[in-house]
Amino acid sequence: MSHLVPAARLLLPPTRVPPFIALLPRLLPLSATLLSTSIPVSYHRLLRRRFASMSSFTIQPPATNPLHVWSILPSSHSLPTVSTVRAIHIYDFDNTLFLSPLPNPKIWHGPTLNNLQAISWLANGGWWHDSRILAATGAGVEIEEKRGWEGWWNESVVQLVRLSMEQKDVMTVLLTGRSVDGFGTLITRIVQSRGLKFDMVVLKPEQKKTLAFKSDFLKELLNYYEQAEEIRIYEDRIRHVQAFRDFLSSYAESTRGRRAPLTGTVIEVSEESRCLPPSIELSEVQTMINEHNALRLPHTSELRIKKTVFYTGYLLSNKSTAAVLNALSIPAQVGAESDVKLLGNSVLITPKPASQSVLHKTGPLGTKVEFEVEKVGCWDKRVWAAIVKPVDEKVRVYTDNPRPFLVLAVRRNAKPIDAAKIHAWVPPPKPNIRFTAVVGERLLLRIEEDFPHEGEFDSLFPRRRQRPENNTAGRYAYTDRDREIGRNNKRESDIAGSAVAAVDGSAGGYGRIGNGWRYDAYANRSDGLRYEDPDRPDPTPYGGQTKSLW
Repeated sequence: MSHLVPAARLLLPPTRVPPFIALLPRLLPLSATLLSTSIPVSYHRLLRRRFASMSSFTIQPPATNPLHVWSILPSSHSLPTVSTVRAIHIYDFDNTLFLSPLPNPKIWHGPTLNNLQAISWLANGGWWHDSRILAATGAGVEIEEKRGWEGWWNESVVQLVRLSMEQKDVMTVLLTGRSVDGFGTLITRIVQSRGLKFDMVVLKPEQKKTLAFKSDFLKELLNYYEQAEEIRIYEDRIRHVQAFRDFLSSYAESTRGRRAPLTGTVIEVSEESRCLPPSIELSEVQTMINEHNALRLPHTSELRIKKTVFYTGYLLSNKSTAAVLNALSIPAQVGAESDVKLLGNSVLITPKPASQSVLHKTGPLGTKVEFEVEKVGCWDKRVWAAIVKPVDEKVRVYTDNPRPFLVLAVRRNAKPIDAAKIHAWVPPPKPNIRFTAVVGERLLLRIEEDFPHEGEFDSLFPRRRQRPENNTAGRYAYTDRDREIGRNNKRESDIAGSAVAAVDGSAGGYGRIGNGWRYDAYANRSDGLRYEDPDRPDPTPYGGQTKSLW
């Protein structure tokens, strides 16, 4: 082996080195195995002669910024140099910069609302991991891109981004927990449609926790831009706001003396809630459920959408409600009192799903009836109501109450049923106060396991899981309350088919007619899903200055 020279000797810096040697560390990383190998003496002498004939050089840092691997922007997009960055501004995407749609609380039952946003509940990741939800924002990508998703931005934050863009010593970053594969192209299109230019657009790799991913990125970003003296993070999620504050405080303390002093600020952005059109939301959720059912494990049950009915009644549109309340001067009397809730949204038929025998008396769901206010009254300044009757005396109406009541308003701690305590009824302040109502149900939707032998009536009641030791199959059981309701409300047949739905809410509601859902915007009152004429005008605001007569 005397004719061989250890390769490690070649690693000693020669006096003259060819420029191509600088590329070797990138192309052929030397391992411990390579260092222990040997090279023939002839090759060693040849390389020494070649080195001696070339000029000396200095190894420079890589020309490409290592942070490029984090950004989805093209590699040709240059990043600011270390010496030019004095401040870094980080913007979150969902509900900070962009008003991403949320599941509608006026459609979904509480537990379902949470489950839709859980990553592990549906096989495809749920609400925040399905790009079709974000793509369905507004009128859809193709239309919204042309108008820059107008109305779906937090305009205050948009202005802050533009100010950051204008400052030469500020690095502007869009940082989101959305996944690269599912949302990279879509988010790029959304941002570019508004003319926003970020130095970096950073999305999360699959299978990584959002907070851990963002913390890792921030650490590498701050380590590289070591001359930056300030960092601002704009975030809407309270838990993340506190986590980032803790991170920045810890980072500044641990790097003291090894980089420029760092001042970190985390700005909590108030979340603005926006929702998809109800028909679009239901369609997309149903698609996610179908995909989940196709991917589920063999021993697990399928999921399906079920409904929880709170009551059946003659439901008013928001326009009709506003007209009746104004005609009876309710807003003028009690509208300014904070403990009074304006109603006037339904004439009760029955406080439960209507049986077939009841629907035989009222007509099927969706039947229109025109009512007229006959008398009005008040109980103890706590409940205001009106007795109504059908305009056409030939029309048959039904109610569990002694007479058809339209509850107009209730004070806190009072109940609509207290209208039965009113004994002093007087004529209305003006004659011929009429409105049209529709037979329908007030409901919320929920997503639960589909049981093969569960009837339509059984599906109306939410189920709760049994204790694990008593429920190894993961099935649900009725609550005692459900059983009691079931005994008192036996259905003669199911109520599938055309329906008008109703849900709680102070700002809006949704009506289902046949297979279609329609949006109904309400203001300053608690309402729910309503039937509505698709050709009716926008709702009128409450008003009225008529002097109180009762």
